[in-house]
Amino acid sequence: MKRYIVAIAVTWIVSVVLLLIYKPESDRGYMIEINRLHRELSQLVLVGHTIPPVESDVIQSVEAVKTNELTLEQRQIFLPIGLTDTFIRYTLKPQRQSHLPMIVLSSLTPLMALFILFKTHTDIIKPLRSMSEIPGRLAKGHLQYSVPQYKSKVFYPFLWSLDMLRAKLHDQKNINLGLEKERKTLVASLSHDIKTPISSIRSYSLAIKDGIYGTQEEIQDALDVIFEKTVRIERLTDELLESSVNAIEEITVDASGHYLSELYEAIDRTVRNRISLLKMEYHIDSPEQDYLVLTDIDKLIEVCDNIMENAVKYGDLGGLSVRFCNEEQCTLISFENTGGHIPKAEIKHVFTSFYRGSNVCRVPGHGLGLYIASKIMRAMEGDIYAENTDKGVVIVLVMKRI
Repeated sequence: MKRYIVAIAVTWIVSVVLLLIYKPESDRGYMIEINRLHRELSQLVLVGHTIPPVESDVIQSVEAVKTNELTLEQRQIFLPIGLTDTFIRYTLKPQRQSHLPMIVLSSLTPLMALFILFKTHTDIIKPLRSMSEIPGRLAKGHLQYSVPQYKSKVFYPFLWSLDMLRAKLHDQKNINLGLEKERKTLVASLSHDIKTPISSIRSYSLAIKDGIYGTQEEIQDALDVIFEKTVRIERLTDELLESSVNAIEEITVDASGHYLSELYEAIDRTVRNRISLLKMEYHIDSPEQDYLVLTDIDKLIEVCDNIMENAVKYGDLGGLSVRFCNEEQCTLISFENTGGHIPKAEIKHVFTSFYRGSNVCRVPGHGLGLYIASKIMRAMEGDIYAENTDKGVVIVLVMKRI
């Protein structure tokens, strides 16, 4: 910043000095007017007339003088009248050559440059330097500080959004720490509770295997204990699954009215970003009418991400089609991908937590994607269902029309 100010100041000083020492060549254009005027006045004097007053932008006065009256005063021009000894003296108006306008202009230019430089520094350079540090701090988990705000209309919305992101990450971090603490406590408790019945099962199983029990009644009693312990273990694992599901069910949505055109743009952008490197055939039909539907666009994009994840993992990457249609008071958005089908007996269970079909056992996953999608859709007063098609599988989102 300082070196720019010094450069502008030096440039201004040099320009002012050059203006002060610069002297333009005299303009002799006024001689044309004097020669024209002299011809007219000479004819008047020769016939005995007096010289009339002259109005001119360059000539101050005109008078007839004798030869012995001639002087060499500056800015005076003497022209003879024919062959007589009389001359006409033309006195020119003083012409002031002031450098003040140019000096003012040359002064305003660096002042404007300084103003522009100052605004650029405060409104662009300084915020950019501040913003360049924010991603690194967020990546390192430094979420306690507040993002500095500037009044610049260019970056204010972006910095405000970054601060919202930081606050959201900070809140999520605290939530995750609490959940992690609860998870560790739960795992430790369940591990302790499960270890005891497993030890009993192991002891009774070894006793039966080694033939320690001599009678059938003793063996039956041991089997009853083993069965009791397995029931306890099953109950404990159910509690573990239930606690995990309860954490998932804490889904909040902010559903409001959005036009289908907004959904169309958001879904199209999400799908294209997801399959941009997969070279899948992709087709999306725009809505025929721009209805207003009840939805949370951010959560809807999360649902689309889960559907796309399944289409990529379990489909054949041949193609994907997205269509909009209307039924009664609802709007339906269908995602159809090519590939294998879901067994008819299992298709009604694909939205159940931790459920995975028998034909996808070799594909890694947890069976939660479509379950979360169904929870979000129902929270938005909508629904979701799946069907087999001739080409593969279609997932349909049902949203309430306002």
